[in-house]
Amino acid sequence: MRKNIDYHAARWDEPLIMQLGTPGERGILLPACEKPILEETEDLASMLPAHLLRQTPPELPEVSQPRVVRHFIRLSQMTMGFDVTPDISEGTCTMKYSPKINEVFCNSPKLRQLHPYQDEETVQGILEIIYKLKLFLCEISGMDDFSFQPGGGSQAIYTNACIIRA
Repeated sequence: MRKNIDYHAARWDEPLIMQLGTPGERGILLPACEKPILEETEDLASMLPAHLLRQTPPELPEVSQPRVVRHFIRLSQMTMGFDVTPDISEGTCTMKYSPKINEVFCNSPKLRQLHPYQDEETVQGILEIIYKLKLFLCEISGMDDFSFQPGGGSQAIYTNACIIRA
């Protein structure tokens, strides 16, 4: 009989990626875009409304590739060592950051008190939201369909494997 191991995830006082950069430090330098692609896409910005265009470039961290890799490996080790273990650790795909607005939405009694077997006539609002989100994601990705279930863990890994196999 195998004895259970008292596993403790690693913890570091890991700074934000924005705090790691050094001006002028670079990771991967992308090659120049090929001429036929440039000719086809050069006026994409003119298709956007002016109020949606940035006035200044985004403030992105200037970080080398090795530093980025070390940073994200340390973060992964704080979520059950996802990138360094031979198995697919349970819970790692559900332990990522969620914006606080999502927490507010999920804690709404209108959503929290829904039941999986509730009459469909009483949940048309949330069904419409899920349906419209599916349409948006299909349009953005070019995929034919989306599944929002299961939400994570080994069930999601199995579902993903089944979809890929199909």
